Amino acid sequence: MSAHVRRESDIERAALRVARMPECGARVELLEARYLSHRFAPHWREEYVVCLVESGAVRVRTDREVLVVSAGRVVVLEPGAVHAIEPADPDGYACRTIYLPGVVMAIARMAVAGSRPGSLPAFGHVVVEDAGFAGRLRLV
Repeated sequence: MSAHVRRESDIERAALRVARMPECGARVELLEARYLSHRFAPHWREEYVVCLVESGAVRVRTDREVLVVSAGRVVVLEPGAVHAIEPADPDGYACRTIYLPGVVMAIARMAVAGSRPGSLPAFGHVVVEDAGFAGRLRLV
């Protein structure tokens, strides 16, 4: 869709870690970042996006809704979901985002729910309010 243009003054810090899962050939990414004023134009990802807002607040625009997500809440986007992101707090926001390929989610769904191979999970809500889940994401 659109390219991201970043100015260093908009980003206080960003670090990307990559893990490879040889058993399924997948690449999982973890981005830890603090954005002051950077806006992400509408775009989409091939992976599931699981984003814990650690401080501040972020505005997420999807084709269905506009949400303000505060610290401690988790944003979950399915592959192909067009979204735009911008700070919703004057001090910006910090986040921990995991990008999970469909194959990883299918394996996880099979392990947890016993679903058939190749079945991908769907999420009815963009924002997850689950302190236990958010706490586990902080440990990744």
